[in-house]
Amino acid sequence: WSSDVCSSDLISFLALVPFSSLWARFNFSLKKAILTLKKSTPFALLIITSLAYARGDQLIIKFSLSNTALGMYGVAYRFLEMFALIPSAVSQNLFSITSQKKGATHMQILKLAGIMLMVGGLIGGGIMIFAQPIIIMILGSAYSDAI
Repeated sequence: WSSDVCSSDLISFLALVPFSSLWARFNFSLKKAILTLKKSTPFALLIITSLAYARGDQLIIKFSLSNTALGMYGVAYRFLEMFALIPSAVSQNLFSITSQKKGATHMQILKLAGIMLMVGGLIGGGIMIFAQPIIIMILGSAYSDAI
């Protein structure tokens, strides 16, 4: 079925897009492609190491404990991932501000770091206090071992 969909999409593409205008706009240079790959290699390595860092704990739990322990860990970790969105969004916005030519002063960065530390402490404390009742309320008592 999927091959039928792919082939019908390809036929539609070939019928609707004239090749002459497509290839005229497509300016491919092997030298530029290699240069781009060389320049982007550090970012690719950063993504790979970030992925290994983010999922390495799951591999350790799976191979050292059991699949049940990994499942319990995964349930608890999903709640923490929701809260990781907040500092990620803040840091993305701060990076764009501080990377500009004028940027932020050292004192402004210290104030922002203090605010982030305070907000993170409040959120982390709230998670520690309310994790058990929330998990039991949402998922049931069968997942109380995830706490």
